[in-house]
Amino acid sequence: MFEKKHQNSGTLGKDTINKWIIPFLSVGKRGFKSNFDLASIFLLILKRLKTGVQWRELPIESYFEKGEISWQNVYYYFNKWSKDGSFQRVWLNLLSKKKRKLDMSCVQLDGSHTRYADAGFDSKSLREFLESKEIIANIKPNPRNGEQPDVYFDEELYKNRFKIEQANGWLDGYKGLIMRYEYLDVTWIGMLLLGFISKFLKKV
Repeated sequence: MFEKKHQNSGTLGKDTINKWIIPFLSVGKRGFKSNFDLASIFLLILKRLKTGVQWRELPIESYFEKGEISWQNVYYYFNKWSKDGSFQRVWLNLLSKKKRKLDMSCVQLDGSHTRYADAGFDSKSLREFLESKEIIANIKPNPRNGEQPDVYFDEELYKNRFKIEQANGWLDGYKGLIMRYEYLDVTWIGMLLLGFISKFLKKV
C-alpha cells in the first residue's frame, strides 16, 4: 500500500536507489543493519529537497506505517550522511561507474581570470573595463555590433561555461535549494550533492 502512494511521485525508484545509493551510505560503527527502510528514508529526503517543505511537514505516513518512524528519524539520517561523507561517496561512485569525467578545460591553469558572458553583454566599454582589470573577456560576439576581427573568443571554453550554467539552472528546480534553509555548511553541501545525484541518475 505504501509503495503505491509514492511510486509515481516523480522521484527516483527504489531499485535505482538500492543499486546506486544505499551501498555507499554509512552504517553503524559495528556494522548493524538499520531496522528502517533506508530507500524510503532517502526518498523522503529527496522530497524535502524537491518541495522545500519543512522537515516536520514531510509526508511520513505515505512511506511508512503510522508511528513507525518520525520526521526526526529522517533528519537524523540526512544529518549523519551529510557529515560522514556518504553523499560524497555516492557522487564519486556515480562518476566512476558511469565513466563521466569533469571537464577541466575551462579552468585557467596559468592563474589568470576569465569572464564569460553571452552576446547580450558584448560591448566595447565592458571589454575595455575587463582588460583594465587584467581579466580575459571570453564574450560571445554580438552580430549586431558588426565584424570584430580582433575580439578574442574561444567557443569551446564558452560551451563548457554554458554547461555549468545549465546545471545550475537544473538545480533551481529544487525548491529546497532556492533558499538556504540548512544552517550548517556541511548539511547545505549535502543538499547540493543530493541535487546533483538526483539529476545525474535521471539522465543515465
